[in-house]
Amino acid sequence: MEDAWDAWLNAIVSFSHLLSTVNSSINFVIYCYKDDKFRDIFMKMLRSSSPGTSNTISNVRGNPPTIGRKRRGVTEI
Repeated sequence: MEDAWDAWLNAIVSFSHLLSTVNSSINFVIYCYKDDKFRDIFMKMLRSSSPGTSNTISNVRGNPPTIGRKRRGVTEI
């Protein structure tokens, strides 16, 4: 009986970990899709991660790139 309980509990824990991982992955995709500011800062951080540059939040704050992005009803070029 206890072996069956252990197997069932291990299956539940593994499934719970899988759901947590999928949830975190989907949240990241949703943030990138829906939030312009998050996406712009994330892309700026990726671009600034080349060797010899500091990849800190203070380096990516400020005006995110807006080339070709539609903001407040106006497309900036």
